[in-house]
Amino acid sequence: MKLVMKILSLSTRFGGVAALLLLSQQSMAVGTGAGLTISNEATVDYSVGAVAQTAITSAPADFIVDNRVDFTLVQSGNLGRTIVTPGQADNWVEYTLTNTGNQTQDYQLNPTALATPDFQMLLPRAFVETDSVPGWTAADTDTFVGSLLPDTSIVVYIVANAPVGPADTDLSDVDLQAITADAGSGGLTVTTATAGPDTAGEDVVLAVGGVNGVGDLTVTDGYIVETVLLGVTKASTLISDPFSTAPDWKAIPGAVVRYTIDVANPSATTSVTAVQIDDTLNDIAFTGATATLTNGVLGGVPAASCTVDLGDGDTDGCGLTQVSPTQQDLEIGNANADFTIAPSTTLTITFDTTIL
Repeated sequence: MKLVMKILSLSTRFGGVAALLLLSQQSMAVGTGAGLTISNEATVDYSVGAVAQTAITSAPADFIVDNRVDFTLVQSGNLGRTIVTPGQADNWVEYTLTNTGNQTQDYQLNPTALATPDFQMLLPRAFVETDSVPGWTAADTDTFVGSLLPDTSIVVYIVANAPVGPADTDLSDVDLQAITADAGSGGLTVTTATAGPDTAGEDVVLAVGGVNGVGDLTVTDGYIVETVLLGVTKASTLISDPFSTAPDWKAIPGAVVRYTIDVANPSATTSVTAVQIDDTLNDIAFTGATATLTNGVLGGVPAASCTVDLGDGDTDGCGLTQVSPTQQDLEIGNANADFTIAPSTTLTITFDTTIL
């Protein structure tokens, strides 16, 4: 008797879900999902004495796809340094975290404010974009990434406060560390690598990180201070007295003194807002109805002068307070209308007084 064996096919047969995943895996960056059981059977067709026999199928050869922990963390949004001013709260930098592994994962977010290069930001906090409004808002309160699907990205932030004191162009760096955690754990259960050979269950391989024993990445971003140190000068000039003629005026009671205040914005790029000038006048009294303004912008409106009246009754931003018979407080720019000084611009304020 002659036995002829002909192997017609050696096929891999999957369940419906497995087959669908494999058919589409070329378009998926993450590959086959972790936890999936792949089942393979070998089928042998053969003949004996030219008579076809019943095909023989082997028992399934099964294994479970393991978890490849892999993700990216990159700066996004404003790719340069975020501009802050000294004392400014809630300044954010943006990152994008993408799960490039093959299992749904949580991620811990650990922000650190570095003391370099020039100063250290205060109260660094990490949040996840949740309200779909671009940029961090107070509604973005989640502090960990929960159940991020494979091949999916999410925006996360570091939010920090700028201290008072840094100078213009000073720099500060922050680090964001993301650590892979088990899905559904609230970011608390860190996903760790499986030791030793492949087991029958779903093992874990750290394709990213691993140096610290966990799947983690740390990326640096930073801030730059933009501030303006205004220059201010005040000068006085005699313009008359009751008895003399020009140019022989003297600083005697009844003489008129003209004051000039210059407030210079040296920045070539940044306007200065909410500027208010307080001037206490001792032994002299404000004379006339108005103060003359050069490059004056009060309350957002160009102004060549403003009326200096008691209590700023006309709400034009210039007011006077009579403290005593020999003292007046002059306010030019106040809560009613404060000054804006454009870049590379000097605000000049001129007013006259009389010596008491």
